[in-house]
Amino acid sequence: MAGVDRISVLPEEIKVSILFRLPSLSPMPSARRLSPAPGVNSGPSSWSSCAGLPYFRLLQDLKLFNVDISLPSNFRGFEQLTDLILYKVYISQQDIQSLINGSKKLRIIQCFLLRDDGAPSLSVTFSCPSLEYICFRFYMNNAEVRIISAPCLEVAHVTAPLWSAPPELVWVGAAALKFLADIAQVSYLSLSPYVLMGLSQVGVPHTLRFHQLRCLELSMILSIDQTMHKVFCSLLRSMLLLEILELTCYESMESGKRLYESDPILPDEYKKVDGYLCLNQTLRRVAISMENLRGLKDLMWSIHFMFLNANVLEVIRITYCNEDPMVKSRILEDLRKVEKASSDAQIVFVNVNDVS
Repeated sequence: MAGVDRISVLPEEIKVSILFRLPSLSPMPSARRLSPAPGVNSGPSSWSSCAGLPYFRLLQDLKLFNVDISLPSNFRGFEQLTDLILYKVYISQQDIQSLINGSKKLRIIQCFLLRDDGAPSLSVTFSCPSLEYICFRFYMNNAEVRIISAPCLEVAHVTAPLWSAPPELVWVGAAALKFLADIAQVSYLSLSPYVLMGLSQVGVPHTLRFHQLRCLELSMILSIDQTMHKVFCSLLRSMLLLEILELTCYESMESGKRLYESDPILPDEYKKVDGYLCLNQTLRRVAISMENLRGLKDLMWSIHFMFLNANVLEVIRITYCNEDPMVKSRILEDLRKVEKASSDAQIVFVNVNDVS
């Protein structure tokens, strides 16, 4: 009976049990979680051998954490896999591409891939007809990602670690820009602080266009660096139908150092502008979240910009935890002087400590 495949016909829960009992080829303190077909729930386990994976043809949910994996030569993907999470995973170019190409029903992908020092960068391409959600973290020149085809893609999160050094930011910006150009059809986009900083190093070309985007979430580090203003404006120019803008702000060492000495002086490019289709027709809501209201000083340029240029703006909502009454008073005094393109535009302050 040698060579007869009797494993594939076994119930999924039995195959899970067999896989978890396989000895590791090279034991290592790594954890992984495998969530196969409905009704099967498996916990963390130490392993580095993937010899049993080809038998999981009905696997629907695969999560790998902190693991170095090498797929067997006969691995051809998972026919039923819909959710894939790879977090801090070491994997070869061939294996990651085989995993993506062989899993035609993928709907959700989250990737944070790692490479050994000196190893060449991965170049991963996605052609996923069912993909709806992708979250990719660019790290240490580890991978270039291109979306060849993803007609159902709706949501994209693009991130980079907070400890990225300046030379890496240039690479992050260039890699993220290529990625953004491939996902112009998404309706929701989220960019992390260091992705924005990377984009500030390389610039956002006027040719970048998002034709379906309705909601943009930017996580920003408050600073007085005006290169971030240019990235902000370039992104808005590229988003033709944007309705909601969400800004999550984090303080840097410089945030809040400058309080209101006098009326803010705005550069010409942050006053009345043309060429922003979303400002002319669609942007209605802006939500700003921050820890300390004092840091709003470094974001006043964006509030002025919105009030001056968003013709259908309804509300700018500012949510915060800590406030200085004097700072809030000066902010309100400043905003009363701002010309508004929309007669309906208002600003709302929400202290989360006051919300019952």
